Amino acid sequence: DIIAKCLNCNPYELYYTSGATMSNNLAIQGFIKANPKCRVVTSMLEHDDIYLMLENHPKELVYQIPCDKNGMLDLVDLKMKLIDLTHKDTTPVLLSIQWANNEMGVIQDMRSISKIADFFSNVYLHTDATQYVPHYPISLEDIKIDMLSWSAQKIGGLKGTGLLYIRSGVYIAPIIYGDQGLIGGTENVPGIVCMAEAFKNIDYSSSSILSAKRDYLYDKLKDCGTLVGSLESRLPNNLNMIFDGVRGEELQALLSEFGIYVSTGSACSSHTEIPSHTLTALGYSKEQTESTIRFSLGRS
Repeated sequence: DIIAKCLNCNPYELYYTSGATMSNNLAIQGFIKANPKCRVVTSMLEHDDIYLMLENHPKELVYQIPCDKNGMLDLVDLKMKLIDLTHKDTTPVLLSIQWANNEMGVIQDMRSISKIADFFSNVYLHTDATQYVPHYPISLEDIKIDMLSWSAQKIGGLKGTGLLYIRSGVYIAPIIYGDQGLIGGTENVPGIVCMAEAFKNIDYSSSSILSAKRDYLYDKLKDCGTLVGSLESRLPNNLNMIFDGVRGEELQALLSEFGIYVSTGSACSSHTEIPSHTLTALGYSKEQTESTIRFSLGRS
């Protein structure tokens, strides 16, 4: 009830998971399982779990929307793609777009994306809102989203707890079977209670203070490196920069000696040597992706 009130939706539209990765997998795999021939439209900017998941879906059924140098999706291309797909047949189309990118922090225009998707009767919109929820309020009554994923630890809840919102009337099939319906297994009640308490304590007014801190940091660093993505449409706590000629891992180790803790990518993929598909999609070279540092500012 508490979480539903915060998101302005019905309690029976909320499903509890182990985190955004499980929520994303349940949403997309469950939708595909319920609609085996469905087409999936997404982008090269999605979280690794979605990017890797769709590599196992037939290539001819997956379509990607391009973005500009600032990381903003081409919404004209999106609309034309959906017109083309829905004109061919009435098979459902799943549109999955991350609301705010976990790596470079760029926020997509989800309200416009939602309006485009809502124009077509057989297009369903899923979004990973993990990064967006901690900083901006969401009313699912005011924006047409069919499925939404996120993780509790991003707002101060416990790790291992997540949420999947499924709009009433949208059907997906289970991918984990048990006696609990859509998600088999016993619910993590302590984690869910902590999630609700964390939700009640979100202070959205502090996002403007975070943005000011981020801009101050950028002002000090802009002559040393290159900003990745749009500065205007960006999460208030995120600053992603390329420092040419310096390996990100070496800079990360050096900064840690001064008590400054940064990452060279997303927390989920920081142990891999594969170049970031997000930065590659923006046109950066392998060398530049290896010279990238992500600063994440906390409210404290």
